[in-house]
Amino acid sequence: MDIFKKSKLSAWVITILVIMNIITLIFLWISHFRGHPDSFIKSQQREKHVMSMLQRELGLTEKQSQRIHHKRMMHFDHIRNLNSKIIQLKREMLEESFSTPVDSARIHELARKIGSLQREKEIETVNHFNQLHTVCNQEQQCRFRSLMDEILLPEDQHERQNCPNNGQGR
Repeated sequence: MDIFKKSKLSAWVITILVIMNIITLIFLWISHFRGHPDSFIKSQQREKHVMSMLQRELGLTEKQSQRIHHKRMMHFDHIRNLNSKIIQLKREMLEESFSTPVDSARIHELARKIGSLQREKEIETVNHFNQLHTVCNQEQQCRFRSLMDEILLPEDQHERQNCPNNGQGR
């Protein structure tokens, strides 16, 4: 019987530690965005920088640039919407962590919903990259793949693309 009590106690301790970690991450995330009223301006500047980098690296035409910009804005709106839903679910999880007793079934359900939304974000991102890829011509597609490889993967994971003109999109 003593073994069962220890096992049950261990499960509760682990659950409480996981909840405390989640709470800490939420507070860090929220505090990161507080006190940054110019975050919108910074995001606009970052968008201009990314678009000029894509134009330069891929040699995009004006029409391609406009299409990519439009697709990026639609993607970011969708991701922002998903992130808002995730934050709301995390708030609910935080509130549940302060209730006595903690409803572990509710915590698991909220975690499942968060995981489902996170999966949707990942699928949306893959579809987004595919949409951007299709805007490019064949030479640009090769360079786009190389750029995404450089940006998204650790340096030791990069794959060399056999692109014409040494991978430059011009």
